Amino acid sequence: MARKATTEPAANRIATEMAELSRERGTGLTDKELLAEGYSFEEIKEHSPKAAEILRAMETRVAA
Repeated sequence: MARKATTEPAANRIATEMAELSRERGTGLTDKELLAEGYSFEEIKEHSPKAAEILRAMETRVAA
């Protein structure tokens, strides 16, 4: 079931969800895997760059 991003907060949630899925699995997700999770091709194309940016930030965070 694809979700439609109509607002900026919704778009950020999609990118964050994608980044969290990648982090949980310990690897980047393929388009096929993201489709199986319910994302549309349009969402994948639109939000993958932001998801990658979020994932990099998650991985480089340092505990205080």
